[in-house]
Amino acid sequence: MGYLPIEEHGIIGDLHTAALVGTDGTIDWLCLPAFDSPSVFASILDDERGGHFSLRPAEYTRSQQLYLPDTNVLLTRFITPQGVAEVLDFMPIEEDLEPRHDLIRDIRVIRGRITVDLDCLPAFDYARQQHTIEFIEGGVLFRGAGTALNLASVVPLKEGPNRSAVARFELKEGESAAFVLHQLDEREKPREAPERPECQELLQGTLDYWRRWISKSNYSGRWREIVNRSALALKLMIYDPTGALVAAPTMALPQTLKGAYNWDYRYTWLRDAAFAMFVLIRIGFRDEAHRFMDWLQQRCRGSGGLLQPIYGMDGRTVIDKVDLHHLSGYCGSGPVRVGNGIYDELQLDLYGAVLDAAYLYNKYGAPLDYEDWQSLRTLLGWLSENWHQPDAGMWDVQDARLECKEAKLRQALRLRSAGRLTAAHARGRVRRSHGSTLARHPLPRAGGADLRRARRALRGSARK
Repeated sequence: MGYLPIEEHGIIGDLHTAALVGTDGTIDWLCLPAFDSPSVFASILDDERGGHFSLRPAEYTRSQQLYLPDTNVLLTRFITPQGVAEVLDFMPIEEDLEPRHDLIRDIRVIRGRITVDLDCLPAFDYARQQHTIEFIEGGVLFRGAGTALNLASVVPLKEGPNRSAVARFELKEGESAAFVLHQLDEREKPREAPERPECQELLQGTLDYWRRWISKSNYSGRWREIVNRSALALKLMIYDPTGALVAAPTMALPQTLKGAYNWDYRYTWLRDAAFAMFVLIRIGFRDEAHRFMDWLQQRCRGSGGLLQPIYGMDGRTVIDKVDLHHLSGYCGSGPVRVGNGIYDELQLDLYGAVLDAAYLYNKYGAPLDYEDWQSLRTLLGWLSENWHQPDAGMWDVQDARLECKEAKLRQALRLRSAGRLTAAHARGRVRRSHGSTLARHPLPRAGGADLRRARRALRGSARK
C-alpha cells in the first residue's frame, strides 16, 4: 500500500475515539472503543500487517480533503478521468443515546459514472490477533481478540486476501452508497446499512452537534476560521466520559524518520492539557475547562501532592510501555511502542502549568470551590518541601534526574499564580461553599512569608 505523508490525513471522532482518514480514502488508524484501546486499523504503522479500510474510485488523478464548515465531518473529493466523486466520513454523536462508536462512510458521485473499490481488512489488538470472517445478509462480521466488528453494506461484499471484505461497484451521477462500521456488544445483532433518509438524518445530527458547539466561541478576530478549526481539533481529543484531554489520538508516529522517539501519546499530559484548557477558556468553552478541573481534582485526591506527568484518560496511574516488534513502524521507523514509561517520572515544571491553569480558570472560567482549593493546598504543601529536587524536566529525560532551570522558572510562575489565587480569595473571588468551612481551614502559609522566601530561593536557583 505504501505510506501517505502524515499531513495528508484528516481526523474524525465521536469524543471517545478517533480515526485518521488519508487523502487516498483509506482509514489507516482507528482504536475501538476508546482512544487508548487496541487498534483495529493501523496501516499507518505497518502498511502490510496493520489493517485498513479503503473506499475510493478504482482510478483517480488527484484528491483533496476539507471539513464541512464548522464541523468535524470530513469530505474527500476525488477527481477521476470519468468524473468527480466524494466520500463523507464521520462518527455520529447522539447526545441522548448510549455511544455506539459507529463510523459512517458515504460515497457519492457528483459527475460522470465511476467505478468504486472497497477493501476492509481489520487487524485486531495491534495486529497481534488473527480474525475470522462471516458474510451475512447486508454485510460482514469480523471476529478477533474477543471483539466483533460489523461492516454493514448496501453493495454485495466478497472475501479478499487475508480474510478481508472487498467490493467493486459502479455509481453514476447522483447515486451514492453508505457503509457503517460498528463494534458489536456481546448480545447485539448485526445491523443493516442505513437507507438514504436515515443516513442523512445521522449526518445532519452530527453537523448540528458540531455547529452548536463551535457557536459558543467568543473569538471574533481576523483569524476566526483558523481559531475555530483548532478548537474543533482540541474538542475531538477530549474523552467525554471523564473530561480528560489526550495529547494526541495516535501512537508511535516518529518525531523524525528512522528516529527512536516514537511515543504513545494517547494519554493525558497534565502540562499539555492545562495549556489547552486555558486556550478553550479564553475563547468561551467553559464547560470543557470545568470538567477538566473536576478530573484534575480527582487526581489530586490521595496523591499527597505528588502529581504524575501523565495519566490514563480514566485516571489510571500505571501505563506500562511495550514494544510491538511485529510492526515495522511508519515508513519503517520503529520501534512501535504502546504505553508510556514516563508516568512515574518527577517533572516539577508541570506544577507551574497546572496551578497557573487553576488561576486562569478562576479568573476567566468560574470561581474555584472549596474542594478545588483544598486540592491546591495539597499541591502547594508538597511543592514547598520538594521544589529543590532534581527532576526529569519537560523533555522527559529518561533514567536520569537533572537540575532543570526551566522547571524552576515554572515553579516561580506557580508561586506567582498561588499568590494571585490567595489575593483572589481575600477579595472573595474563590467561591465559598460549605458555609464557613474555609474560615476553619486557613490558606497555606506559602501565601505569606514562606511564599516570598520560596520565590527568592527559586530566583537564585534559576540564575545559577
